[in-house]
Amino acid sequence: MSVLRAIRTMRMHHPRVTFAKAPMSSLPGSPSFMNPLKNTAPSPAEPSEPSSSGPSTPLSNDDLAFFEQLRKPVDSLVDDGPPAAPSTAYPSPNPPNPVREAGQTSEVLQRNRDKEKYGLYVKATRNNTLITLTRPNGTPLVRYTGGKVGFKGQRRSTYEAGYLCAVRTFERIEQVSEELQGKLQVWLYLNGFGQGRDAVYRALMATEGVNVRPLVTRVTDKTPIKVGGTRAKKMRRT
Repeated sequence: MSVLRAIRTMRMHHPRVTFAKAPMSSLPGSPSFMNPLKNTAPSPAEPSEPSSSGPSTPLSNDDLAFFEQLRKPVDSLVDDGPPAAPSTAYPSPNPPNPVREAGQTSEVLQRNRDKEKYGLYVKATRNNTLITLTRPNGTPLVRYTGGKVGFKGQRRSTYEAGYLCAVRTFERIEQVSEELQGKLQVWLYLNGFGQGRDAVYRALMATEGVNVRPLVTRVTDKTPIKVGGTRAKKMRRT
């Protein structure tokens, strides 16, 4: 309403002003409005006027070759593969994986495939250290804890208790290795961040673990990581 009121007011004060109707071709929805270049392009019968910018620049041989490639069908184009890296690029490591290039990976897998898999589970908590040696079928063979090796109370979670549990377990692994004539492999599973975790690692790297260290073919950390979860217990007041 405000636009019509403004037009009426303009006609009253300026009677000579007239508003011509726009042609149908310029209205939205008309074919020429949807494609404005259709009416502006010159027809073949009417030659276009030369541009005032100057004479046109002739195409070079490279441009003509490029347009010739575009005219060819897609099936006729030859794919040369991905572009090669320039000679100035940083060279890739040679070989990328020395073990795989030497063929040792398949030999190690084939050699360990015939061995029985024993599991060594280490659970190191703030209160205790539990080490369990399992058979290939998953049943426990032997288990040592801080209390079983002679530590009581808060001393069950100390470094010494975890180290002694590891030494006792290594002795049992050596006995099984002699019975099987060395045809076994040990998969080590770690759980928790108690002092016994570091104690087992130190015992494996020390003299007590010389005979067990070559038998360990896999190390897995099974420590659960809490993400969100339930609300923690209220802190105890003392």
